[in-house]
Amino acid sequence: MLKHFYRFLNPRFQNLTLEYKVEFKPRYGFGKPPHDALFQIIDANRAQYKKLILKALLLKEFIWTIKDSERERERERERERIFKSNLEQRIFTRIRYCRDLYFAN
Repeated sequence: MLKHFYRFLNPRFQNLTLEYKVEFKPRYGFGKPPHDALFQIIDANRAQYKKLILKALLLKEFIWTIKDSERERERERERERIFKSNLEQRIFTRIRYCRDLYFAN
């Protein structure tokens, strides 16, 4: 009860509560007539939109080469981890080698 009341008052948990059930269905398109004002805007500039889309399609091979930044960051972190571990191994190997030379006498 207290938790429910807290969530009701806390702005982080505030939801819109409706007194009736809402059915999510499209008002325009999907088998229904298009929105008049939007259709007029799109239809008036249809040739420009077609040119823009065709120009973008010419670049689709380059667009597909764009890599996901999160994946790249993960790969870079992995490379750094491997490099650091290899560097540490080389440093410790060198220290052991020098220590053995110094203390061998």
